[in-house]
Amino acid sequence: MDAGGSDAAMPCGTEVCQAPQVCCLKKIAPFASCIDPADYVADACEMIQMNPPPCTRPTDCDGGTVCCLENATETISCQPPPLCPGDATHSFLICASDMDCPNQQAGSCRNVDTGTTGVSLNVCAP
Repeated sequence: MDAGGSDAAMPCGTEVCQAPQVCCLKKIAPFASCIDPADYVADACEMIQMNPPPCTRPTDCDGGTVCCLENATETISCQPPPLCPGDATHSFLICASDMDCPNQQAGSCRNVDTGTTGVSLNVCAP
């Protein structure tokens, strides 16, 4: 993310960053957190993709990203796992089968209706 930030709220893991904060991704806990732009380099944050590719199934994503339905923005795109906790509050992991879900248990990949769009998706149950 560029250190300049933006005026819009941005989902960041289980948080939502408010301007002028930016989302900081790390490979160690906490994996995603909102920080001041001035701390971005000092906190060793990973760069995130500003326009993540859209997806409809897990195989649409590569490079270790997951297909994610974000509740705050109502978007479906490939995201780094820390930005998509799949907690059913902030986001859902899109799945094609139970094997795409973190617990890989039978019945964990469930079909949901997205409401007014009329689109039906499979998501991992939290």
